[in-house]
This record gives sequence, C-alpha cells and structure tokens, in this order.
Amino acid sequence: MNVKVKTLLNAGIAVMLLAIALLSYDLINTGSRDADLPEDALALEIEALQARLANNGNDPYDWMDLANLYRLRGDREGAMRALRQALAISDLIPEQRYALMVRLADVQLDLGQLADAWETATAASKINPDRAPAFNRRGDVRSTEGRRIAALTEYETAGRVEPGHAESYAKRAALLGERGDTAGAEALLQEGVQKSDAENAAAAALNMGRFYLKRGQVDRAVRVLKSAAEKHPNDAAIWAALGEAYDQQSAAHARAGKKHAAGSSRSRRCGPVCRSAASSSTACIATARTCWPCPIANARRRWIPGTRRCANAWATCT
Repeated sequence: MNVKVKTLLNAGIAVMLLAIALLSYDLINTGSRDADLPEDALALEIEALQARLANNGNDPYDWMDLANLYRLRGDREGAMRALRQALAISDLIPEQRYALMVRLADVQLDLGQLADAWETATAASKINPDRAPAFNRRGDVRSTEGRRIAALTEYETAGRVEPGHAESYAKRAALLGERGDTAGAEALLQEGVQKSDAENAAAAALNMGRFYLKRGQVDRAVRVLKSAAEKHPNDAAIWAALGEAYDQQSAAHARAGKKHAAGSSRSRRCGPVCRSAASSSTACIATARTCWPCPIANARRRWIPGTRRCANAWATCT
C-alpha cells in the first residue's frame, strides 16, 4: 500500500474513532445516508478508495464499495458512475455482473429512473434466473409505480425461484400489511423463517422481529429477537433491533409502573449498545455478544454498511 493511501486510511479511522459515528442498517436498501456519519470521515474513505482504484481499477468490488460510499454521502449520480465503471470491466464473471446490475437498479430506483431500473433488473434476471434479488428489484419498480398487483407477481416469482431468500417474504408481507391483512403478513414472514436458507436465516428472523415491533407487540418482538441473537450472535442488525425492542419494552414497563423489572433494567443498560451494533457486521465484530451481558467500553471493529471495509470504534454502556 503506498504512503498516501495508508495515510488517508489511518486518518479516516482516527476521525471515526473520535466521532463514534453510527451508520443505520437497512435490511433491504443498504447504503442509505445517515446524518450521524461525519462528512469529513466519509470524504476520507472515498478519497482513499479512489486512490486505490487509480492504481488498480479492475476490482469490481472496490467500485461497488465506492458506489455505496457515494450513496451514503447522498451522491447517487456518483454511485451510478462507479457502478457503470465496474460494469465496463472486460473480464467480469456472471456473478459479479449480476450483483453490480442489481445494485445499479437500486440506484436507478433512488433517482426515480423507473424504466432504466426495470431494464437493468430484467437484464440481471436473465443472467441468473434462479436468484431472487433481480425479481425483487422488478417488483420494487412496479410498487413505486403504484402497480401493487404487478409488484406482487414479481415478488412471488422471486420467492418461487429462490424460496430460501428472505427479502421476497418481507416485500409480500409489506403489501399485505398495506391492505390491512396483518394476519396474512405475519404468516408470510413466518413462512420466510421456516424456509430461509443458512445465508438468509438471520434476515428472516429480523423481519419477523421488526414486524412485531411495528405492530407494538413488544414482548413478542423481544422474544423473537433474543432467540435470533442467540442463534446468530454475530449479526449486528439483530442486536440493533433487540436494543430497540428493549427500549420500547422499558418504556412500556415505566408506563405500567414496572421500572425495576428485569427487562426494563436490561434495556436501559443495553439498548444504546445494541443500537450501535447496527454499524457492525458479521465480518468485523470481534465480540459477538455486544450487549448480552452489556460490557463497559467494549472495543470492536465497526463495519461501514454496504461495503467490505472496517474501521475501529468503541461501544460503551450507559
């Protein structure tokens, strides 16, 4: 690594150590901008990655990382340019081209370029018709257009070609929820938990827990998410949702006059740390059980959502 790149990377890490910045985790749309991330730290990350790509622009995953960093900054045009640069690499394998095109369709959706997003997702679906994400992006286009029945058809196709993929169940459940069919939405999410493959099991459990949180069924959400955290102790998004569930449970206990209940006490100690786990990743968490029990000043690695990059950070209990 040359001196300039190393200096920039170290500077970015130092800034984020001081800021203890948190990035939001979104199951479906990674790379959304979070105001808590210091702009200077993000600029340093982008500059360092640009310098690396100037030396070697043939790594499609570096271009994808750059696109995600641009999206975090709110620069969707920059994200699109980075993804198109990656797609111009001559020796891409089909898996790489598929992943880049699905991500490009996401950015085009962000920009309201629905026809382009549809065309990109359709082309991706032809590269690998046995994968769900491209069909889910097609469904997102139709949903954005207000064509709910057509969207549901795409999401059902995604679930049929890759039944172990969690996203299509969440998408279909959301459409049912819009129609007031909460029982049907719950049944779909439970089906997703039952059918999810190893790669998607954590996401399916998280979808179920978030459903109960949104419905105000906090105790059930805590049970589901606590069980999920025990099964997937390295999944940062589950810890974050569990922290939110404990916070809501704590508020409910306080309203009911149960301020000293075990769940309430645990929530006050661990909720903030669980939320901070949203900026971590399976690949980077040094201590999986970040908030169970809640440690003091637990040092760990912080993942930058939507990228393969880590930076040091601290999590402390309050």
